[in-house]
Amino acid sequence: MTKYQSIDDHRSVHPILKASNFSLVFFRWANGLMSQAQRAPLDAKDLWPLSYDNQCKHISDKFEAKFKQTKSIVTTFLSIFGWRFLFIGQLQLITVACTLYGPYVLYLVLGEMEGDKKQENVSMLWQLIISLFFVKVFQAFLSSHTAFQNDTIVLRFTSAVQQLIFQKALTLDAKAQKEKTPSAVVNLFTSDINWIISCSYYTHQIWIIPIQITVILYFLYNLLGSAAFIGAGIIVFTLFLNNMLITAQRSVWKHFMHFKERRMEALTDMFSPKPPSPVRTPKVPTPEPSPKSTTNSSSKKEDDGETEISHSASSPKVVDPFEVARNDAMAARSSEMRELSKSFTVSAGVTALLYSAPILVTTASLAFYTLVLEQSITAAKVFTALALFRSLR
Repeated sequence: MTKYQSIDDHRSVHPILKASNFSLVFFRWANGLMSQAQRAPLDAKDLWPLSYDNQCKHISDKFEAKFKQTKSIVTTFLSIFGWRFLFIGQLQLITVACTLYGPYVLYLVLGEMEGDKKQENVSMLWQLIISLFFVKVFQAFLSSHTAFQNDTIVLRFTSAVQQLIFQKALTLDAKAQKEKTPSAVVNLFTSDINWIISCSYYTHQIWIIPIQITVILYFLYNLLGSAAFIGAGIIVFTLFLNNMLITAQRSVWKHFMHFKERRMEALTDMFSPKPPSPVRTPKVPTPEPSPKSTTNSSSKKEDDGETEISHSASSPKVVDPFEVARNDAMAARSSEMRELSKSFTVSAGVTALLYSAPILVTTASLAFYTLVLEQSITAAKVFTALALFRSLR
């Protein structure tokens, strides 16, 4: 029996499946693809096939079975990725603790440099500097693995959600298909899925940031005394301003998505295989002449007769549906770009506030410490306060 094979079914295996522990720890399994990307642009054939755990079929089957039981996306996510997601949060907390070790070492080193017994504490200074080096290396190592694991969870979760949306879109009845336009389904696959990705990335920040702020304020209180509360007040004020800007940005983004959906609907109508019937402008009926007007001079009858003939011969105006859809799409696009410009303006304000807040907090705290409390300020206190306030950003 003759066998024909027109397509090569041989597929390479993902290198992470055959990688050693050393390769997994230091990501050496990705060196081949990274070096190839430096030599030439990557093509689709250069990429590895997804491992079994990351394939959509495997993930969606497990996710769909849990979703049918819980009827909740959040509960399904926690039941499948909960413990792993919580472990990632613990790793992120350790990473934040490593960032606070730098200001602590800075204060001790500068304090010893300002003291009189510099020669006696050289060994301790070297120990602090070497320990800071290893802590920063550990922080970089931990951050890379945390980001990789978080990206893996986001990849699996979003693929499972998109599979659910796709299956739901295929099983919509006629009434639901009228309510859920193709543009709305496309937005669920593209724009709306980004909110799920952002939520997966920043969920742990809800409880990590309050802990970080509390620890930093405790360090600042031991460093500057009651002047730290001035900085805390400015932090609260900047958070209030930031909340106002974020609220405005969310409102602008809602308008942007509204106009984007209108544009997608107009494009769907314009490229629909079965265009709507031509739009005809209704003919306005001409009022009948009054008896007084019929007694006018005979010279005007000929002109009136010609006008009536021309009006009767004129047909209703036909409007091209494609032109109507095109105009709607262009109008929605114009409004969409206007809202996008507003969003960039608000984002610029958020960025400016983000970078100016540490400067304002540091200046106000140190000014209160020196002018009001009349305390002497040293280089150790200045640079340590700058490092602590900068970590709040």
